[in-house]
Amino acid sequence: MSNELVFSIEYSELIELFNQADRNILTIVLDSLIIYSRRNWTKIPEPYKKSDWQPWRFKRRYSVAMKPIIQVDAFENIVTISPQLIKTIFLHLVLNCYEANLDENIFQSKQLKHWIGSKKHERGIEFEITVLNRLKELGLEAQQGITLPEILKKKMEDYGDIDVLAWDKENSIVYPIECKSLEFAKTDGEIAKQLYEFKGQVNEKGENDRLLKHIKRLNELENDINGLAKFTNLDTNLIIKGLIVFSNIVPMSFNENRLHQDKIEFLKYDDIDELI
Repeated sequence: MSNELVFSIEYSELIELFNQADRNILTIVLDSLIIYSRRNWTKIPEPYKKSDWQPWRFKRRYSVAMKPIIQVDAFENIVTISPQLIKTIFLHLVLNCYEANLDENIFQSKQLKHWIGSKKHERGIEFEITVLNRLKELGLEAQQGITLPEILKKKMEDYGDIDVLAWDKENSIVYPIECKSLEFAKTDGEIAKQLYEFKGQVNEKGENDRLLKHIKRLNELENDINGLAKFTNLDTNLIIKGLIVFSNIVPMSFNENRLHQDKIEFLKYDDIDELI
């Protein structure tokens, strides 16, 4: 068995290969690694969702890429094992978890969820700094991670940070910028998800989507031009141009029917030079 690239073994026999003290833990591990045969392709056990079996989606939880031990014969409880496949998938998971390329919600571990969330936050901050530095190279004044109360010097509702606030003194233009380091959308589902998140409306949960949050910040700045002019040392006839700068090409840039096109321009990082 040890010299075979792929072998089959009864589940009970596999369990007996381990010490009695380790078997409770082993059953939990095996349950997370085994993909079970099923009569109906769409019927999968809880807590998995439809998105976890649909073959047109990437990064599915209920797939061999996440569960590399295959139960072929449910009646005899036989599982098929490829040590090399397990090794490949393990390395794949470790690397993608370390680099936070997976959605933290597919995992149950609070520690792992926290790690992935923290890494994504760090990646976002790094992209903000990259945008900030490029704008300064182009001759604009700019500040990163600044709030509306800091800009307008007054108490007000929390609208979140403006990732980068930049202003062109020569042309009296202020750019409130939201920076988004998004993964490249590779499937119809991923494209639809990004389009949905940047519609510029209240979503089905009753929350402002990513675009609408930035729109509300722009509205507050437009309602207090004097405060913005004082902060930037510009005249009150200044122009506000809202931007969302993405790390790569995104489907939202091609949506001619999106809301708020008159207030927000979508821009790829490589195209920042077009501002000047």
